[in-house]
Amino acid sequence: MPALSPNPSFTVTTEHGELIFQLQTAENITGGLHSKYELDLAPYFIALKNKDKPAIDYNIAYQVHELLSPNDIAIFNTGDWLAVSLTNNTRSFDELFIFNKSSQHILHIGGQFDSLETKTLLAQFRLP
Repeated sequence: MPALSPNPSFTVTTEHGELIFQLQTAENITGGLHSKYELDLAPYFIALKNKDKPAIDYNIAYQVHELLSPNDIAIFNTGDWLAVSLTNNTRSFDELFIFNKSSQHILHIGGQFDSLETKTLLAQFRLP
């Protein structure tokens, strides 16, 4: 499960297990990699999915996020909001990040879920 953090969090128990909801910062989520590559959070995750920025060391970024391939990343774009899921069978826990593109604060959801469960979870949110 995610490391303990001073940021506010709560746990929800679902039929598939526990989900931990936590407010996070971009620096915590990326380990500072988005800043190192001079990218905002949304372009950083899109670049991880597309592997289209030569300046990014994808080996390091994929290790930090426990990713095996771009298939482990799903991006849901709704105008000013972006949701990014990182899921695969080898990760210590799966993650869903929901954030406004102009903010450096992220709703971080961690637990054990797959792409279908991610879509089901996202369908329950009403973003402005």
